[in-house]
Amino acid sequence: MIQFLIHLFLMTMNILFMSMNHPMSLGLILFLQTLILAILSSIINPWYSYMLFLIFIGGLLVLFIYVISLASNEIFSINFKLLSLIYLMLMLILLYSFYLDFFFFSNFLNQDSQIFNINMKMNEFNFSLIKLYNFPTNFLSITMMLYLLFTLIASIKISCVSKGPLRQMFN
Repeated sequence: MIQFLIHLFLMTMNILFMSMNHPMSLGLILFLQTLILAILSSIINPWYSYMLFLIFIGGLLVLFIYVISLASNEIFSINFKLLSLIYLMLMLILLYSFYLDFFFFSNFLNQDSQIFNINMKMNEFNFSLIKLYNFPTNFLSITMMLYLLFTLIASIKISCVSKGPLRQMFN
């Protein structure tokens, strides 16, 4: 049931994402979606969800700096009619799903067996993380790390720090 509510919240966030036009609100929605997906994937394996969260947050920080340098003076406004319509749709979908789920309590009581199955899956996924850095795939990991290092060095060399921010100042 909790997974259903998380999926419902993610769908609502997708609708909100399509209706926003300010870069800061888009970044906030991306952050919330990343956080929710990390929580949802932590049921299966916490390490993958932790890595996913850190990678997405790193990318969002880069996007945040880029947006700050390009569009720093835009006015942020919230459309309350659209927001109330989306929340009304969310509540109607939630009530409709409770109405359709006649066996809600039996599913709720069977969650103990599902938790046992999830624990068994977690033991299987822990071995897959070890395989990532062992002999056949360690060259791929080292190549990816070196590629990221060279990309970082190239982007530092390309950007001229002495010329100021990325946006142009017109006098």
